[in-house]
Amino acid sequence: MSTIVTEFDLATSSSSSTPSAAAKAKSQRADFAKVLAEFNKAATETQYERIRDGILKKHKMTEQEYSVLTGPEKDKINDEIQEAVKRAALQSRGMSATAASSVAANGLLA
Repeated sequence: MSTIVTEFDLATSSSSSTPSAAAKAKSQRADFAKVLAEFNKAATETQYERIRDGILKKHKMTEQEYSVLTGPEKDKINDEIQEAVKRAALQSRGMSATAASSVAANGLLA
């Protein structure tokens, strides 16, 4: 004798091993809200802010950690941000990435 499996059987058998639909929808809304917030932040940031955020991320540092830095460590990061901003400015003027890095590193930008 063959067994007929209905959609109800499939739905009830899988629901015991997976989160409820309401929990899944709540999780998806939270994920969407996070992505939307990140998009809105990126859309409203200036180029300088994006560069600074990228460098802080490279150093695995939060904005709060950066704000309490002092002395040579903060100077080093500030110099790195300044050089990256110079490179970005030169690239926006049509200069290649390699040439922009060389010009920025050698202080040839007035």
